[in-house]
Amino acid sequence: MRFRLLAYGAIIEKRGRITAQDWAQYLYRYGMTALGIDCFEPTYSWDGPQKEWAFPWGDYYAGMSSLPRLAALMNSHRPLEHWDAPAGVINACDPDAAAQDGSVTAVAVAAAFQPEATPDSVIGAVFDHPECVTGPGADQFMGRLEALLAIAAKCADVFELYAPYYERFLVPFGVGTELEMIPFALAAFWICKGDPRSTLVGAINVGRDADTIACTAGEIAGAYSGCHAFPAEWVETTLRVNPVPDMRKVALQMTEVVVECLQKREAISDSLRRLL
Repeated sequence: MRFRLLAYGAIIEKRGRITAQDWAQYLYRYGMTALGIDCFEPTYSWDGPQKEWAFPWGDYYAGMSSLPRLAALMNSHRPLEHWDAPAGVINACDPDAAAQDGSVTAVAVAAAFQPEATPDSVIGAVFDHPECVTGPGADQFMGRLEALLAIAAKCADVFELYAPYYERFLVPFGVGTELEMIPFALAAFWICKGDPRSTLVGAINVGRDADTIACTAGEIAGAYSGCHAFPAEWVETTLRVNPVPDMRKVALQMTEVVVECLQKREAISDSLRRLL
């Protein structure tokens, strides 16, 4: 969730879509904030092991502000290729633009915001943008998603999907992979017809990297159903135990940025109409 919050911070600061360079610079500043260096404009911050999360951690983990991570990001065509719902929010109702800035989750979130959206249309938008899937196993992703949805269509509820998911869809080379997590998040959203409560309960109880699976499924269901569809006690508890940054304030600021971007597009459209 920290990654997503930092991405929202970068978008709010830019007042619109960000580039890979914007994102790398923001993550670099986050690293400086984590080190306590105050000559940089601060980013979001919170209590806990920020330094360990920002920089290399053991032999296998490249921290968010490590030089290898920043160098790879600077060479990326998409600023938010992983855990990329913020790219879907800033491109709400425009899955084509979301596919340019992010990956599968971004496309699903952007499509879910459309007023006429259905769970089928959200899944359809993902299949319409195979180019947004990158990284190891990208050529397998759509096939795995299609196969899991075919099984989900025969299940009475999301809980019946657990057994075949464990039997056929786990990735042997690591729990936290998009090949494993994102298809289940999408399948949970689809089989629960977009309802946030059942989607989240079904996703969080599947095990494996359940926090990421549930977060992804919840982002899509939230874009589809709206914030008021979540149980009020869930919202209040989340805000109470995660006081910094103020996520309610972040949501309001993101809304303002989306509206500003809409107004800019409308002004351009008006100018073009006058030319005609």
